[in-house]
Amino acid sequence: MARFSFGIFGQGTDELLAGMEISIKNASNTIVATTSHSSQGSSITDNNDGTYYVDGLAYGLYSVYVGSSSVVQEELNNIWFGNEDVTTHLDNTTKHRTINDSGTGAYNLFSASKIISSLALKADDADLTSHTGDAGIHREIADTGTSATVLFSASKIISSLALKADDADLTSHTGDADKHREINDLGTGVTDLWSGSKIMTYVTNKATFSSDDFAGGLGSDVTIKQDFNDQTILDNTKRLNQNLETLQSYLVAMGGGSNLLCDVQHSTHLTANATNHGKIYYYNSGPEANAGTFGLYFIASGANSTYERLTIVEETWGGGGGN
Repeated sequence: MARFSFGIFGQGTDELLAGMEISIKNASNTIVATTSHSSQGSSITDNNDGTYYVDGLAYGLYSVYVGSSSVVQEELNNIWFGNEDVTTHLDNTTKHRTINDSGTGAYNLFSASKIISSLALKADDADLTSHTGDAGIHREIADTGTSATVLFSASKIISSLALKADDADLTSHTGDADKHREINDLGTGVTDLWSGSKIMTYVTNKATFSSDDFAGGLGSDVTIKQDFNDQTILDNTKRLNQNLETLQSYLVAMGGGSNLLCDVQHSTHLTANATNHGKIYYYNSGPEANAGTFGLYFIASGANSTYERLTIVEETWGGGGGN
């Protein structure tokens, strides 16, 4: 319980007056306590040493009167009295805090000076509106854009990065000797890699061919055509039958078989049929005759299993006369 205690001094410095008739009034000039133990408020207790007290007053402003209710004790005029509730409230540090401009905690209290200086460092609303409305600084997300000023969302960036290789993947790939090989011009193995210079030198040392050296085209067999001008198989200074004999021996040596070129000389043509198909033969209508025909012929196959005789070369003498 809160107790309101006070003392009544006389004219002397330390003269306390006991046994005085005392009354206490509140701010509304209503008597709330007396020493006469009347029905007007609470009772004031006289300690008989010039000090007095009263219990049970509510918190507020009070004035003490001595001798007469109309004469106030000037030293005790409008005295603030706080009861236990007021004391508890005033002692509550969560409601009444000490100013601490250097504090940073949730319960620190800044002074007006600190608050004003801090606010002076911040932008005004007009500045914020100008800044946030600047499209050169604040852009809208546009995941479909491609220009240098387009802003992508986090989702777009993450999905795009997911399509790229990680550093570990690149290291694994570039470090794979089966995919990335060092140039080794001295190597001869199936996994050795030659430089462009090595390949060009190697190719330069090989035989060269022109398009006239080949027969056939894409999608068909390609064969190399022999230039007989570089060979000595046929000799223009020899007779035809001598050249045919030489040709026959070369054809046999090339795997053509002895029947590829028939008997050196025939006085009658071979029949164009399956038996003679593919044969080259020499024909002379009559070596001893004054006139006749001689030449080189080939039995070829035609469409629908037909055969025909093709003339490779043919000459006549004495006006001809062969069949």
